[in-house]
Amino acid sequence: MIKPSGNMMVVGCSTQEDVRRAIEYITERMRHLGHDTRYVEPTMTCTVCSFSVGHEIDLRKLLALFSPETVSYRPSKFPAVRIYQQTGDADEPHFTASVFRNGGVVCNGSFAHKESERVKRVVTEWLRQARA
Repeated sequence: MIKPSGNMMVVGCSTQEDVRRAIEYITERMRHLGHDTRYVEPTMTCTVCSFSVGHEIDLRKLLALFSPETVSYRPSKFPAVRIYQQTGDADEPHFTASVFRNGGVVCNGSFAHKESERVKRVVTEWLRQARA
């Protein structure tokens, strides 16, 4: 998506190299159309990772593991428990994990692509404690 300001949003890439290639391609196409564009090194602002733990999760048990400020569950609006991970530690990734009863998990937040495995380990440990 290219915004009126000229900023670009690239989604759906699996690696940072894919992001760079997409930006280079779009920049070249814009130049070809007569726009004065240049490649700018991308800034990653949000990463999404999804995985399954392979078993059902007792969402009520999961809720009990967290303080009310860090978790929400409104099954009439969204069928997953949302866990908000924000610490004061700059070395810890900040993210939201949406955990579904079937064991599916979607994490999004301000962590680098290379930290996805670390985020997955943190969430998997939480879920191990709430196995149905």
